[in-house]
Amino acid sequence: MSIPLADFTANKSLCESIDFINSANNTISGAIYVRDHALYSGAACRFNGWIGQVSVQATDFSILAIGISTLLVVARMTQPAKISRLQIICVCLSVWIIPLTTGTVATALGVMVPVNNNWCWIAADRTDLRYALTHGWRLAVFFLTVLIYAYIYWFFQRHMKSMLIAEPRSEAEGELLPQASAEGGTGYTSFANDDIRKRSQKMEREVRRMLVLNGYPILYVILWIPGITSRLIQASGNNAVASSRVLMGLQTSTQFVGLANAVTYGWNQQWRQGR
Repeated sequence: MSIPLADFTANKSLCESIDFINSANNTISGAIYVRDHALYSGAACRFNGWIGQVSVQATDFSILAIGISTLLVVARMTQPAKISRLQIICVCLSVWIIPLTTGTVATALGVMVPVNNNWCWIAADRTDLRYALTHGWRLAVFFLTVLIYAYIYWFFQRHMKSMLIAEPRSEAEGELLPQASAEGGTGYTSFANDDIRKRSQKMEREVRRMLVLNGYPILYVILWIPGITSRLIQASGNNAVASSRVLMGLQTSTQFVGLANAVTYGWNQQWRQGR
C-alpha cells in the first residue's frame, strides 16, 4: 500500500512560501522603523497591515490544511486513492479565502495603524475586530488542529496494533509453495511472509515521513501557546498580568516558528537521503 503524500507536501511548501512573505513584510517595516524611528499612518502602513493580516492568518489555515490533508491520507490507508492535481489546487486556494476576506475588511474599515513600533495592524482600541478577524479564527484553528492530531494518533495506535496482531497470524497461515532444489528434489518455501514484511516496512517508512512532515504544524501550535495564553488573559480583562514582562517574554517563542520550519524540512531531507 502506498500513502499519497502529494497533497500535504504541497501544503507544506505553501506554508513555507507564506512564512517567507510574512517575514519579508516585517523586515521591510522594521527597516523603515530603524531608519525613521517611527512608522506613520498612510497607504504604506495600510498595505503593510493588510499583508501582515493575510500572511499570518494564511499560515494558520495552512496548518489546518496540513492537518486535514493528513487526516484524508489516514482515511485512505484502507482504501488508497490517487490525489488529483485539481484537489491539491483546491486545498491550497482554500487557505487564502478567509485571510483575504478579513484583511480586506480590516483595511476597508480604516483600522490599520502602526502598532508595537515596527509594523502596522488593527488598532489596539479595536479589540472586537482583533478577536473577530484574527484571534477568534486562530483559536478555532488551533482547537481543530489538536482534535485532528489526537484522532490521527489514536488511529495509528489502533492500526499498528491490529497489524502486529495480524502479522503473526499471516505468518502461521502463509502458503507454502513448491521450490525445485539443486539436487532435483522438491522443497517448500513461504512467500507470504516476505511479502507481508516488505509491505509493512514500506508502510512504516511512508508513515515516518508523513509524521516528520507533520512536525511543523505540531511545533507551530506549541510555539503559539504562550501568545494564545496572553490573548485569553487580555480578553479576561486582566491587563496587568497580560502586560507583565514574563508573559511578554514568553511570546517571543513565536519568533522560532521559522526555525521549526527549517528544522522539520532539514530532518525530512536527511531522512529521504538516508532512506
